[in-house]
This record gives sequence, structure tokens and C-alpha cells, in this order.
Amino acid sequence: MKRPHVVLVRSIYPLNIGYVSRAMANMGGDRIILIDPKCEINHESRLGASGAQQRLMDATIYSSWDDFYKHEPDG
Repeated sequence: MKRPHVVLVRSIYPLNIGYVSRAMANMGGDRIILIDPKCEINHESRLGASGAQQRLMDATIYSSWDDFYKHEPDG
């Protein structure tokens, strides 16, 4: 069974990245992928993750869509 991935593009709020991490953990999601984030994963992100910090710290980060498709050819 495949588990879902979430792709966030140009995120500007660290807290939202943390919330997504927590939601993914609660729903059995597999990976968080960030494309060209405009903020850093920081203390605020970790607070939002609330128990899902490891999934947050394991997020895959790509600098652009081109970089994303180079490493994730299936999208």
C-alpha cells in the first residue's frame, strides 16, 4: 500500500510546515516535500509538529520544480 506524500511549494510560514508534519503523522502519510521554501524549519515549525518532529526533520527539500522532477521523475 502506498502512503501519501505532501508537496508544499514556496512555503512562507514555518508553523504551517509543522502543522502539515503533524497532519501527515496522524493520517499515516509518508513524506513531506518542500519546493523552494521561503522559510526555514525552525523552533516554530517543531512546535507546530507537536510529536511529529522526526517526520518534519526528515522533510525532503528541493530548490526548484526542475530539481524536484530530476529526483522524483514520477512526480
